[in-house]
Amino acid sequence: MSQISSRPSIPRKPALSTHCTPAPFSRASESTKLYNPPTPEFAVLLTHISQGNTETHDALQGPSLLIVTQGKGQAIWPGGGDPLALKEGSVVFVGADTKVTFEASEEMTLFRAFVEV
Repeated sequence: MSQISSRPSIPRKPALSTHCTPAPFSRASESTKLYNPPTPEFAVLLTHISQGNTETHDALQGPSLLIVTQGKGQAIWPGGGDPLALKEGSVVFVGADTKVTFEASEEMTLFRAFVEV
């Protein structure tokens, strides 16, 4: 059987057996928890917002990727731009140095992976 690629195989490292413990995130309320793995590449925020409530994340010093895993709502950007509708399955890129407020029309859970540079 022929190989699809002639690239050399990359040695695999074993997965870390360390579990991340949620911690408070100083740039948001108690609705947001920080999962900070022992690696400098990224961290993850978990935000859970009750129906009708809002949660604001102050600007992060790097890009982030937002994934909505439950509920519906919207992202509101500073400066009064049009809100962005969010629902389960939404994936949104948030640029560096961007403050964002999330408003839940239904109970909403989102994860935000980020790196600060």
